[in-house]
Order: sequence, then structure tokens, then C-alpha cells
Amino acid sequence: MSGEFERASAQEARRPGAATVRRRWRERGLLLLLVAVCFAVYRASPVRTVSDPYFTVLTSESLLTRGSWDLSPYLAQLVEAARRRGEQLAAPADGSSDSTSPGFSRRNYQLRRRGDALLYFYPPGVPLLAVPLVAVTRLAGLSAIDEQGRYQFSRELEIHAWLGALVAAVAAGVLFRLARRELPAGPALGVALAAAFGTSLWSSASGALWTHTWTVPILALALLELLRWEDGEERRPLWLGALMVAAVWVRPTSAIAAAATAIFVAARHRAALFRLLVTGALGLLAFVAWSEIVWGAPVPLYYRLGQRAALEGFPSAFLGLLMSPSRGLLVFSPMLAWVALVLARYGVPAARRPLALLAVAVAGLQVALYATWPYWWGGGSYGPRLLTDLVPYFAWFGALAVAAVVERSRSGALTRPVRRALAIGALLLTGLSFAVHGAGVASRSIQRAVVGAGGGRAWSVRSSPYAAIWAFAQAPAEGEREAPSGSPPQGVE
Repeated sequence: MSGEFERASAQEARRPGAATVRRRWRERGLLLLLVAVCFAVYRASPVRTVSDPYFTVLTSESLLTRGSWDLSPYLAQLVEAARRRGEQLAAPADGSSDSTSPGFSRRNYQLRRRGDALLYFYPPGVPLLAVPLVAVTRLAGLSAIDEQGRYQFSRELEIHAWLGALVAAVAAGVLFRLARRELPAGPALGVALAAAFGTSLWSSASGALWTHTWTVPILALALLELLRWEDGEERRPLWLGALMVAAVWVRPTSAIAAAATAIFVAARHRAALFRLLVTGALGLLAFVAWSEIVWGAPVPLYYRLGQRAALEGFPSAFLGLLMSPSRGLLVFSPMLAWVALVLARYGVPAARRPLALLAVAVAGLQVALYATWPYWWGGGSYGPRLLTDLVPYFAWFGALAVAAVVERSRSGALTRPVRRALAIGALLLTGLSFAVHGAGVASRSIQRAVVGAGGGRAWSVRSSPYAAIWAFAQAPAEGEREAPSGSPPQGVE
């Protein structure tokens, strides 16, 4: 069944008629409706987690208005506030000290100092990709810089709320196109909604311009491109290479997906390999050149954090990423257990097995990589934030699972009790996933109970979202209002 619907669409494209045109417009309308609904829900969600993304929008504005990565012209008030506390605002860019070292501001860990310049510590792809979006917000009268040229924290938060919701909603639209490769429009819409509201795409990525906010649509587009290739459509290696380059510029762990994609293309589409590798090499050279200019090193500090990886505690961390009460993937998105069980029972169609192997390898290696990280729980996160990048693969596997059930139901291979049990299980687990992620963006008290459970507390049942929801139901917290989670930079209002 995999690819059947898109191959049928390709045949219709060669003999277009009124029915085909109407179907295309209906699907486009459905796609736009999905994006609009997701955007509205994401933007209306009252609680957002914002910590690492502080200064992202400011960096985009600096690039847009001054063509510079140096944020110091906007942060004089932060520098002065740190001086009065007897601290330096930012740790050095060479990594000799960090924000936890004595004499440095812990609350402004998103910054590093190189000479007189203050630099945004996190990957450059996020502020770069946000430049055109920030240009639009400036035209609309929204800016993180006030009339005196000073950084305004509250204004940046508002821009994050709009842009995070927009990019995440577009990502949901791409996930619909992914599911549509395997399913008719109706079931594909259901899969896209499940991914949009039953994963960390809602509870983490939609609230601000995190690195994950961009990696989800980028990796989803890359997977969609590979599906097109597998279905015999035009191969666009330059486009695929550009997506992989963008993914690495946005988040270094995307190198796993980039390497796996290159291996897959070498094995399945060798004729496209050279152009893919050339595109990747050019992107890598550009990255090194940028890093030398801005950071004075071929690789910026954030991309060297992997040096802290260690195998000590690996088994516990690996299991924690999947099943711990406050960070476990299956705890927050139990619907994925249904997907795994269905695919384990009915298998993946032969035509999709090579790409499924790629997806499993990327997901497994990424979980294993995070399990070597000392802070595998992702710091102040609601649920499995670090695994948000894998949502495109989860959505595609979900589409394959639904397709397997639909195909067997139509052929009569499933009895009515089995069909009913599968449908009830899917609805219950998806609803539970919605409730868990929705609670994290609806209640500050629920989010705080889970966010603060790092390290050993990640295994505490009391830190699970279910316990937090139960406690909130017993005694709702007062003062629930729209607000970000996380500490603002010191020295700003």
C-alpha cells in the first residue's frame, strides 16, 4: 500500500481532468486548514518554555540591520548589571570557562564573549533562518530592540511566541505531506494531527524558536524527498543536500541524519550521490569559514560539547530517554507504543523497508548519542525535548502503521474484534498523548513540576506529567496566566 496513493496521483497528473483538479484543491485547502489550526492552537497555548532561545531574535535583528553577529551594542544594560554584581556577563568563547564558573552570570549562559564582542552561543542556523521572518515582524512593528537601541526581553518573547507557532505549524503541514505518501487525505490528516499535538512539537518546539523548531520541518522535508525518490519521481540531490546542510547548521546532532542519508543515497540512488556530496561539502566549507570569522576557530564552541560525552551511566540514560517518568518518550507520547506494536506485528511493506531501516538507524543513534550526554534529560525541559527532532520519523512510521491496519481491514484479514481493539487503542493512546502535552502548555504548575525534574529526579514517579495533572486537578494553582517558563536574562525587564 505504501506509495500507492502518490503513484496514483502521478498517473492522474499525466491525464489531468476536472476531478483531479478538484482533488488537488481540496487537499491544498486541507493542508492550509491544518496549518492554520495548528498555528492558532500553538499561539494560544498560554505556557511556553523559553530558555536556550533567548537572544535568537536579537541575533537575527543584528544580522538584518547591521550584518553582525556581535550583540554587545544592544546589551550595555546587561553588562552594567553584571558589573554591579561583581560578575562578567558572558564566559569566554574559547571554552576555558563556562557560565557555571565563579565570576560569570549563570542566567546569561546563552552568550559568550570573544574580545569585545558578545556572541549567541547556540547554533547559527536558527537566527539565520529566522532573518526573513524577523524582517516581517519588524515591518509589523515588533522588534526586540527599543527606540534607544537596547535589547528588550519582553518584546523578544512576543516575537518568539508568534514565530515559534508559525514554524511549528508549517512543520505540521509537511508532516501531512509525509503521511499522504502512504494514506488517503483523511487518515493522513489524522496522523498529522497526532504528530502536531501528541509530541514535543507542541509542548516544546512551538513555543519559541528552538533548534528543534527548525529541525522538524527540515528533516521532514528531507524524508519527503527520499520518499519521492523511492517512488520513482524526479531526484533533486541539490535540494536534499541543502536540507542536510541546513539541518547541521541548525543542530549538530543532525549530522547523524546527514551521514545516514548519504549512505542511503549511495546504496539506493548512486547517480545522485556526487551532487549530494558536493552540496554537503560546500555547506561544510561555508560553516568552517563562518566559524573562523566569528568564533576564531574552525568549529564553534557549541559544536564541541560532544567532548563531554561518556559511557558512564549510559544504560540508565538510554532507558530514561524512553521510559523515565519525567522525560520518557513513551510516557509523554504513549501512542508511539501502538505504532511500534502494529509495525512489529504486521511489518513494513517491502518497498519501504530500506527507508524504514534508515529511519530506525537515525532514531536509534540519536537516542544513543543523547544517552552519553551528562545532561541527557535536556535541562529545564517538559518531557523528551531532545527527541523532538525525531518527530518526522515518528509521523511517517505512524502513517505506515495506519496504512497496515487499513489495508488488512479492507482485505478482511482482521476480524471485527481486532479492528475494534486497534481503533480503541489508537484513540485512547493518542488522546492520552494530547492530554499530556497539552497540560504542559496549559498550566504553569504542571509544567514546573515536570521541568524541574532533572538528574536523579527524572525517575521519580511524582515528577511524571500524570502525577502533576492529578495534583493540579486536586488543587488548581492560582495565578495561571500566559507566560514563558525559564529565567529571563539578568539585567533586563
